[in-house]
Order: sequence, then C-alpha cells, then structure tokens
Amino acid sequence: MLSFGAVASMPRASRPARLVASFRALASRFAVLGVLGVLAPAACLSPTLPLPPPEAPDYLTAGAEPGVWRIGGTATAGAMVLIRNERTGAIVGVEDSDGSYLVTVEAERCDTASVFEVLGTHASASTYFIVRETVNGVPQDAPCTAPP
Repeated sequence: MLSFGAVASMPRASRPARLVASFRALASRFAVLGVLGVLAPAACLSPTLPLPPPEAPDYLTAGAEPGVWRIGGTATAGAMVLIRNERTGAIVGVEDSDGSYLVTVEAERCDTASVFEVLGTHASASTYFIVRETVNGVPQDAPCTAPP
C-alpha cells in the first residue's frame, strides 16, 4: 500500500494510475469485509425452525390393569415426550433418548389424547389421537362412536 508521502514524491504522470490501483485494492478489501459483516450477524440472529409435532402413536394396547394403556411411537431423539388425556387432563411424560417412546397412561378406550414433545426451550404442537388398540398404526378393535 502506498503512503501519502510516497505518492507525493512520485512524478505527476504516474500518480493517478497508482492512486486508482490503491483505491481499487482498498475498496475490494472493504467490500469483502462488508459482505462478511452483513452475513455473519444474520447467521447468528436467524430464527430456528420450530420443533415438528410427533406423529400419532403407532402402538396402543390395554395394560394389565383396567384403565391403563401402554402408548408408544416415534419422536425427536432427546426430546421429552408428553401424553395428555384430554378427558381427565392428566399428563404423563418420558425422556426420549433414541427417537422412540413407550408410556403408561391412565385412560379409557375411546378417550381423546394428545402427544407433544419438548426439546430444550422449544415445544411442538400437539398431535391428537383416539385411545384404542393399535398395532403399527392400524386399529385392532371396533371403531369408537360419538356419544348420543
């Protein structure tokens, strides 16, 4: 880079060419820094994607005791999976470390329940389902009917 003293001591004819070259080099450096300065904060401040809701459970079976069901499915690995019985308001949760969960829930056949998950400070939307015998996502018993 040229200093002012070096430019002043040059012959008058070569000054403009050298100055233009110096200014171009300086401008390209500032342009690169400007682009980096704009992109770096944007990457840090960009919002994270929301936690997707888990799929409906693919395994529901009546437990050994009346009014108890075992409910299982897949969710985000590392998330806390929570099941809520909509009729009673009871919530049961389990830590999911490998992407699958199995929870024991107090419920009656044909209760509506929901499953959602929490990972860090993010909570997913709920997925609603009907409590009834299900294996691999396929109901195994008679359909539930609405009360009269």
